[in-house]
Amino acid sequence: MALPRKKIYLLKDAVKELTIAAQGDKNTSREESALLYEGKIGQLKHYPGENYDSKQLRAIQRVYEDATRYLLQPRHPLPPGSVRSINGPCSQLELWISYDTFCESFKIHAKLRLGESFITSILKVLEAPTISFSGTFTANYTEGQSIENNSGREISVSGMSLKDAYHYIRGITAMEEFCNKATHGTEISLKYSITLEWKSAKKEFHAPSVSELSVNVLEKLLIDKIFADCCIVASNGEEVSCHRNVLAAQSDVLHTMLTSGFQESQSGRIEMMDVSEVGVKVLLNYFYQNVLDMEGITEDVAFELLNAAHKYNVKALEKMMAEILFKKPAEWFTLSNVLALYFFTVKVEEYETLCEKMMAILKKNSKELRSVAAYQDLMEKNPKEAFELAFKLLEL
Repeated sequence: MALPRKKIYLLKDAVKELTIAAQGDKNTSREESALLYEGKIGQLKHYPGENYDSKQLRAIQRVYEDATRYLLQPRHPLPPGSVRSINGPCSQLELWISYDTFCESFKIHAKLRLGESFITSILKVLEAPTISFSGTFTANYTEGQSIENNSGREISVSGMSLKDAYHYIRGITAMEEFCNKATHGTEISLKYSITLEWKSAKKEFHAPSVSELSVNVLEKLLIDKIFADCCIVASNGEEVSCHRNVLAAQSDVLHTMLTSGFQESQSGRIEMMDVSEVGVKVLLNYFYQNVLDMEGITEDVAFELLNAAHKYNVKALEKMMAEILFKKPAEWFTLSNVLALYFFTVKVEEYETLCEKMMAILKKNSKELRSVAAYQDLMEKNPKEAFELAFKLLEL
């Protein structure tokens, strides 16, 4: 017999108003989203008829306390149109709205955006957890048009897996049709609730021990900045807080800077003026977790990481970046970065194969190189190096 599933409200009787503009160009795709839920401890509510094990309930609350602290951390504004990645203990549900040019129709889905650390934490507390969404909506056109029989229409998603992003919403077809027929826009009024559900165990629940939870202490220090005692200053002047002991453990150069009476040991500020803010954060993520997530990393940041790893003698990262850059296809690089990488690697014996790859790319694109701003700048500031490179490019 299947075990019964227990429920708790993540959000109860919420109201959301949104306007979806009419689609003008039928040949242009479009995507937008509306945030329905952003996990916070204060929104948890008792589900009628449920009795909770006190230890298990407290474990759930701790997961959402971590999510709330994560949300309260200051965030730098994002460029228009960009989406903030989720790495921390974050839990969000969005209404994802897109226009399908092939079908010439709006498509609306539920989208879960859950941080990996949130998923890991909740799976250690609950067995087979899922999230469900249910509610009603009414729709009105922004001007001119009228909608018949505009009573509350039911929509729902049951049993959303935490590891799947997009989910079909039962009853959403009516909302999509309203948007398809709109000449100016559609005003949507939603009333909804969201529940967390899990398999109820027959035996008494025991809160996991510290060893069972396998708390990633360094990840928590990185995210929450607990007792941070120094910072790295990026090329844009932004200060990224961190911990001296972690930097010193990863790099003997940084260890010396922070312990031998240098300016950095007094101020707690390490200036990395040749590393962008993004590059600093990726570098720190590696320092704290020994993991390098290359997804979304540009060639500029990849070069910054190689340079920083060499400069601060982080051998494992240096070797990793050299191998990653060597395996990248030629089309991944701009000629400006190929030029910079060539002059960087030509001076380091360990980078011989990467240097040869950069030279091969330069030879293949020697005519285009003349118009590259970085090469013109080299001709003006260091004509000797520019001419030496030109002679090498002529070699067979």
